[in-house]
Amino acid sequence: MFSFGGNTKQIIHLSLEHFPPAALVRMLVGDPPVRRWLHIDTGSDLTWILPPYGYEPQRSSTFSYRSCDGLLKSTYVTPSKTRGQCTYRQELEDKVVYEGTLGTETFAFETGDGESGILKNVVYGFGKTVGGRRVGSGTLGLNLGVLSITKSFGLKFSICLGNFNYIRREKHFLALGDDAIFGGWEVPLDTKDAAYRISLTSIIIEGENLGLENVLSKTKSIIDTGTSTISFGARSISGCRG
Repeated sequence: MFSFGGNTKQIIHLSLEHFPPAALVRMLVGDPPVRRWLHIDTGSDLTWILPPYGYEPQRSSTFSYRSCDGLLKSTYVTPSKTRGQCTYRQELEDKVVYEGTLGTETFAFETGDGESGILKNVVYGFGKTVGGRRVGSGTLGLNLGVLSITKSFGLKFSICLGNFNYIRREKHFLALGDDAIFGGWEVPLDTKDAAYRISLTSIIIEGENLGLENVLSKTKSIIDTGTSTISFGARSISGCRG
């Protein structure tokens, strides 16, 4: 068992889904631990799990209900009718809606080398998907919002994804905390409003430049691994049509 950080890099291997494109991380949840595949989502700060799939919160010795204390800044959190409990309802850009109850639980990441890193008292949601396409049995929320699990490892992580057309040939991994691996081109990252934004200079599709340089220079694009679509704002679409 390892703690996050230190001199040795601990790599958490990922699995990729081809359709819809998604990166999944294998985790152990609760005690006794139940293995789950969670969809990595940089567009949401909520980590959530769909029961049952072998995991029932009330049967875990490390589970506790979470009140809304300190969480009401989140736009999708509301006090439950049950005293001391907190509920959530969130709708994503791709029209997936999920809702449920918040709790705290122990999560463990598996490295594939027989070791695991433990995070205790993680705020997470357990409930159901109301509509839209679902990938995996839950989501690992890596956005920087109020509920984010990234607070458990110093707000630092790195993701390496290969070509989705060659899933089995590429190496894909997630590294957390001081073990995060940074390399390649450095691109300024804007984390205002808890999202991850970058500045694009151009958009090229099948070798054709869409000519949006002027529009792109006045806005920033959000990096969201929770959806497989690329969405354009009204100004970009107008500029493309023009």
